Amino acid sequence: EVANELKAHPEIYRRYQLWFFDYNTGTPFVGSAADLREQLQLALKTFDPEGSDAALSDMILVGHSMGGLVAKLQVTYSDDRLWNAISNRPIDQVKTSSELRELLSESFFFEPLPFVSRVVYMATPHGGSAYARRCVGRLGASLVREPGELVEKHRELIVRNPDVFSKEFSKRIPTSIDLLDSRSSMLQTIAGLPVSPCVSFHSVIGTYCCSLFHGRSDGIVSVSSARQARAQSELLVRATHTNVNTHPQSVQELIRILNVHAAESGGDLEPIDPEPELEWMDEPLELPNVTAETASNSEVVHANY
Repeated sequence: EVANELKAHPEIYRRYQLWFFDYNTGTPFVGSAADLREQLQLALKTFDPEGSDAALSDMILVGHSMGGLVAKLQVTYSDDRLWNAISNRPIDQVKTSSELRELLSESFFFEPLPFVSRVVYMATPHGGSAYARRCVGRLGASLVREPGELVEKHRELIVRNPDVFSKEFSKRIPTSIDLLDSRSSMLQTIAGLPVSPCVSFHSVIGTYCCSLFHGRSDGIVSVSSARQARAQSELLVRATHTNVNTHPQSVQELIRILNVHAAESGGDLEPIDPEPELEWMDEPLELPNVTAETASNSEVVHANY
């Protein structure tokens, strides 16, 4: 729906190319982020082997829900923080096959992609979701089935390295659903990863309801969990979690951000009028802190001037 809305504006569609990345919530989360990283790098090598297309070095990532965290791992420095969150032994000292070591290295060690310059988070649970602790959330996590081959490799890794991995990782490689739990050491580590100073951030947050203990939320992710201190703008929309990214005000906000990006990148994209009144702020307010979806996605928007 969002793509159709953007395509309906010729001035947007003329300037931008829309790419999409889908992943299964049952797949290990860091593996999904690594897959996106690899596919984006492959796309640049395929379509711009000489590195002469300035637009391909000026991408915007738009991520809804956990897709926002997948996008976040494209613009952060892991150092050894993420690995240390699940292991008390350096990766080169872990007993495993060279193939699995390489896979773990690609998933847990990374740097920001230099060609991503802006990220838009939509209903992204940076601080997790209280819903994950409820019985429905735990049931959803228990129903997730990882690929059989990966399960066997993980089992072998844990058996060959007793007392090396955290309880969270020893149980299974955390999926997107597992990372919704605010107590997850991996989620907490991801929240503290250094971000690239060259990237601009924006947040779109749902405020469909309000609870006594968690304040305003979209029914799954609280406003405080979805907030980012470095966000240049923040839009609050009265929408449920699954509808935040398709809400008319969210679409208009995305168009506004694309206008800003085009202007800052030297484009001549004209502002779209009329725009509805939006509840967005240049500076996030200081306020006091899921169900399992079958799939989440990060929408990759690439500027093309």
